[in-house]
Amino acid sequence: MSRSEALGITCGLLAAGLSAVTATAAGFDYSKYFREPIGWPFTARPDDLKPNSVTGKPAVGLETNDTHGGSAAIRLDTAGCKIDVLCFNYQFSDKLIQECKGKRMVFSAYVKKVEGTSHLNIYQRNFGTNGFLSASSSASKGRKVGEWELLELRFVIPPLEEVTTVDLHSGVRKSREPTVLLIADAKLALDETPAGVPTNSVVGLEPTKGPLVLVQNGKPTATIVVATNATSTVRFAARELNRHLKACTGAKLPVVKEGAAVRGPTVHIGATALSERFGLAPRYHAPDSWAVWRVGDALVIAGGDSKSADLNPVGRNYVPLGTVYAAYEFLERALGVRWYWPGELGMVAPKRHTLSLGRVRWQGEPTWDCRHTYYCKPYKEIDPEESALWWMRMRHGTLGGGANANHAFNEWPGRYGKTHPEYFRVRLDGSRSTRTETHGKDALGGHVCLSNPDVLRLTIEDKRRQFDTLPLWIYQPVMPGDGDITCYCKECRAAERPERGEHGKHSDHVWSFVNKVAAEVRKTHPDRFITCMAYSSYSELPDMAVFEPNVAVTLGASLPFLAGSSGSRAGHVDRMTAWSTKSANLYIWDYWNVTRWDKGQEGAPAIYPHAIQQFFLSERGRVRGRFIEVHWAEWADFVYDSLNMYVAFRLMWNMDEDVDAMLDAFYRDFYGPAGPWVRRFYEEMEAAFFKRPKTWDWSAIWLDTYPPEFIAKVMGYLRRAETVTRGQEPYHTRAVKTLEGHSRMEEYSRHYTGGTK
Repeated sequence: MSRSEALGITCGLLAAGLSAVTATAAGFDYSKYFREPIGWPFTARPDDLKPNSVTGKPAVGLETNDTHGGSAAIRLDTAGCKIDVLCFNYQFSDKLIQECKGKRMVFSAYVKKVEGTSHLNIYQRNFGTNGFLSASSSASKGRKVGEWELLELRFVIPPLEEVTTVDLHSGVRKSREPTVLLIADAKLALDETPAGVPTNSVVGLEPTKGPLVLVQNGKPTATIVVATNATSTVRFAARELNRHLKACTGAKLPVVKEGAAVRGPTVHIGATALSERFGLAPRYHAPDSWAVWRVGDALVIAGGDSKSADLNPVGRNYVPLGTVYAAYEFLERALGVRWYWPGELGMVAPKRHTLSLGRVRWQGEPTWDCRHTYYCKPYKEIDPEESALWWMRMRHGTLGGGANANHAFNEWPGRYGKTHPEYFRVRLDGSRSTRTETHGKDALGGHVCLSNPDVLRLTIEDKRRQFDTLPLWIYQPVMPGDGDITCYCKECRAAERPERGEHGKHSDHVWSFVNKVAAEVRKTHPDRFITCMAYSSYSELPDMAVFEPNVAVTLGASLPFLAGSSGSRAGHVDRMTAWSTKSANLYIWDYWNVTRWDKGQEGAPAIYPHAIQQFFLSERGRVRGRFIEVHWAEWADFVYDSLNMYVAFRLMWNMDEDVDAMLDAFYRDFYGPAGPWVRRFYEEMEAAFFKRPKTWDWSAIWLDTYPPEFIAKVMGYLRRAETVTRGQEPYHTRAVKTLEGHSRMEEYSRHYTGGTK
């Protein structure tokens, strides 16, 4: 029997089952088909097909309002059933029995529990003239209320002449709370699962012999399969996969919904029957973890996605996106795709006419659950969507909003400044800080009195409300405003510890407040976290014992300067070790912008890709994520920071990646013939930065670290890179952008060493 014949039988089987219900309910004489001990040959006991005294409806009937796949559903309602188990059968015709004997078959249907506590159980039975002969193992579904679930039952009808009657026997057990179940979209087909391979296990997933060819000579040979109700994440992953397949091979794979007739290899993205069967669907993965596995002539691409909402992934990188990340891992590993800059110019997509895979079993999870940056979004010369896509491809993500502690009371002056001045800190002159404080042009936010019990009460209420109204967010900050937080009220002054110095005098007071909020929020939201940064006058470790388990601590750091000194690295490790005695949830806020923060530092590059790995390794196992604060959105700044950022994000995703191999590929694949010259530029810039003086002002930069003769030499490398790539695209345009981006270094050098800017 061919696959198409099996599918044809499927439709007939479903139609027969439905028509039997209708005919019997109308008084069809079924008794002439009755043979003990088989039971009724069609769908149900006759009493179950008649309206009953409990509901006024039959226990087994048709449902046309709630369907799946477009056809009517069978409705099973135990409320009116007179015996312990409400039974419903699919009966095989004589022709179907003969055609299916000895073949591996799979029966599938969608099951939905409307209400109740029982579930559907189904198995296949074989009978002969002398009664019952054998039965298959059972399958069950309908355990979740309100969700259509795919049920699959695999069986073989014994190839024996004495088998004369075959059915699929299903039942729903009565319970104290009546159960209503729907069965729809039933199908019967040949089972192509290899013999001996468990259908609900990952055992035996070795690929079949021979290559799995997805693209042949620039033509698609495989089909992408997604669920009928595929999420936005899955649809986005399919588009990204095809976008890059087109760039590399010239071919896009057709995309079909599950259930469509397909020939040849398949690529299953996200949750499908196949990924469910082998435990690879998103619900089996931890957030952001991913897998790309070959299963016979199919490839599964899936990962841990958000279970709470169906969101467009672009710009939504505060929720798990494991399936998207699985697609990117496939593109990188199978096709060699890389994204060094935003946009088409920044993409490396090696050309090939054929894509053929052997054994594929790739899986992983991010080293850090929080991989985030601020400001470095070059919107001026790059389309905002392309910029957002680049961050997505870099695996920029913060689960549940991220533990990026920030000043939490900035809105309070507007909310309570006029009505409740007692909520705010007392200044030295006795006045209340009821308005947003500023320093120059910078708003420093609200400054509250942490001793006021109403401030504690309202903060707890705020956090609970925020978690209720933002269900996708796992973290919420409780952190004082920026600047001086000293409150001169009697209670706050008593809590102050001046003997601990400027960095610790408020530690006990602030962290005690944070801990109290966390303790109360934990009672109602046990899976959420309260965050605060060890900052300013509360950056030192407090004396209190330990934090609540839902307190997340962010430690400030500055990798560009700490990484240049072994003593600084040791101090950073000691600080992390000390804070880990208070909290297991540590994160880093990393100030990369300190290299170009002040007047005189403008235009000064800082290149340190090797130090990034060295520094990150010291944090491995100690922290859970990082927030990098870089420079504002200018293309020149992005060219300055792009290599550091590329290396950092790849390491935050996979700390085990080799930085030297990463850089070799960057110079070779991104710049082509200009690669050796660009390599010399970056390597000499990196060496110079780590020979810099301890200070970092205009003279240290432009006279000691990057003197004019040094700048002339390294910029000469970039000019040579532009020259050797003329007429060779896209290498020439990349070399030009790199040269133009770093030309500001020359301009500022001339300005600070006697020329003009």
